[in-house]
Amino acid sequence: MQQRHATAAVIGAGDFVGGAIAKKFAAAGFNVFAGRRNGDKLAPLAAEIEGAGGRVVARALDARKEDEIAAFVRDADRRAPLEVCIFNVGANVNFPIFDTTERVFRKVWEMACNGGFLVGREAARYMVPRGRGCIAGVDTAWVRDRIREHEGDEAIKNLDPGRLMGPDAVAESYWQLYKQARDAWTFEQEIRPFGEKW
Repeated sequence: MQQRHATAAVIGAGDFVGGAIAKKFAAAGFNVFAGRRNGDKLAPLAAEIEGAGGRVVARALDARKEDEIAAFVRDADRRAPLEVCIFNVGANVNFPIFDTTERVFRKVWEMACNGGFLVGREAARYMVPRGRGCIAGVDTAWVRDRIREHEGDEAIKNLDPGRLMGPDAVAESYWQLYKQARDAWTFEQEIRPFGEKW
């Protein structure tokens, strides 16, 4: 296995999908930072990765806690540059909507939504400066003003035509989604400008 000088952080490295993701990136030579709420349950995953010649740091992590997320992502990047950050926490509940209390909803929101925000924000601190930003821009006057503020007038004059998404192109993507064949249905679509750097 060729070792990479790169880290993949997996938040929610559970017994199924999260564990499989951690093993996949470890097999590709990444340092893997694996976290889940019950850190003791990571021992078999860590042993399997290390037994196959991979590198892994496994530790307890509650994705609802800002300080834990910040420390986890920071330490992952210190190991080797953070190239991949996967948020895979389990926030499933088995309640019909009428039986879902505010308390249950809030817990799911804390894990899935707020936790996802915390992880994305912390990962961006390390990944965006290296050209791996994940925020696509639509070509509007407001966006062009932000580019001018941060990069100067020359950046606007020499703007790569693939850097921003034109509003008409975005509308066309929505139209194609609406008109898609029902026997090959797209559940979710994400559009990005061609020139976006990852």
